[in-house]
Amino acid sequence: MAWSYGGDPTTSDRDWVRFRIGDTVETDQLITNGEIDAMLAQEPTKQKASLLVARSLLAKWAREVDSKMGKLTLELSQRIEALKSVIEDLRREADTVGGALGSPFMAAHRIDRREAIQEDTNRLQPAFAVGMDDFERQSARESNRREDDANLS
Repeated sequence: MAWSYGGDPTTSDRDWVRFRIGDTVETDQLITNGEIDAMLAQEPTKQKASLLVARSLLAKWAREVDSKMGKLTLELSQRIEALKSVIEDLRREADTVGGALGSPFMAAHRIDRREAIQEDTNRLQPAFAVGMDDFERQSARESNRREDDANLS
């Protein structure tokens, strides 16, 4: 179970995640290097990876309960409440840095940009477009007149 922390969160994403979740004391290790590296590989930003790591710690700690033996009391729920606060901060940070899930995206807010996107043949084009179902309506009289003209020819 490898664990490391260099003391400077700016030197590596792993140290940054450790710093954000409070796993910086070697004698009280919370999560392994491999687990952090897996989250960093899965997520596009270190902010979202740290959120996943914190949520995994919450799931791990949720199994632990408060206990009391004589005068000794272990209130592990306090640790969970503190972690929930950290998770909320990380969630807000991940949403602002990496974009929230389901947040609006405006690819072309200028006409020239929209036209450039539409003309780019290498870009994946949307399955739907404004006006794709538009058609010219013909009145029944025009339709009959065209058929009559075609029959006369």
